[in-house]
Amino acid sequence: MQLVLFNSLEDSTLDPDGRECLWCKEKKKAEAFSKHNHSIDGYDTRCKLCVRTAGKLTKQLRLENEHLKTDTCDCCGKLPKGHRGLVLDHCHDTIKFRGWLCEMCNLGIGQLGDDLDGLEKAFSYLQRHYNYE
Repeated sequence: MQLVLFNSLEDSTLDPDGRECLWCKEKKKAEAFSKHNHSIDGYDTRCKLCVRTAGKLTKQLRLENEHLKTDTCDCCGKLPKGHRGLVLDHCHDTIKFRGWLCEMCNLGIGQLGDDLDGLEKAFSYLQRHYNYE
């Protein structure tokens, strides 16, 4: 039933013989992808090699920028809530460090597309519906 709702997805994401990694763009067998509970076919969209490479890069960024970490979020300026504290924020395309964010700001930016276009659309939406009285 759910697959009917998502029939606009590319066929390659559901191919049991292989799929294209979103990052390296190589077509690989299903075994090259880790299991992922929140995807339609049960596998990550990135191959295991790309996930490991990204993990090493973010670990390096974390070590290089630990000295820039403060007590408050670089985005909202508030103390972080929850057990995670501040998390590393970086550009997923350039792998450049952007700052230390609370989990809510990090998730919010990510859900809006992790780019200025997504944030501008959200800002415009709120402006249209904000009561200025």
